[in-house]
Amino acid sequence: MDSTSGLRALLDRARAEDPAARERAFGEVLRLLMIFVRGKMGPGLRSRHESADICQSIAKSFVEDHGAGKVRFDSEAALVGYLRDVVRTKLAEVARRDGALKRAMFEGVALGGGGGEGAS
Repeated sequence: MDSTSGLRALLDRARAEDPAARERAFGEVLRLLMIFVRGKMGPGLRSRHESADICQSIAKSFVEDHGAGKVRFDSEAALVGYLRDVVRTKLAEVARRDGALKRAMFEGVALGGGGGEGAS
């Protein structure tokens, strides 16, 4: 039995307020996310962000959405596909935010927005 074969049932039990199932499900989701994030995270993002922080952010949202019944999966394959899509979206969001910060910093320096000389 592979590690995701019982994950869907585990998530169903976690939603039914089984604390042990919730803990195991969260651990398995976090493990899968770590694999997906580390596999997709390029060197640029890796140099500025911890993969564990990104995984925890995604996992927290997933656990909240799943607990609230906002997401359901017909199969483990659907769950894994969903997690892969969420990772891809999150990494793109982080990269866009980094690019926007870099541009804002460059524009601030290029426009003299540092508040240094001439500011009174």
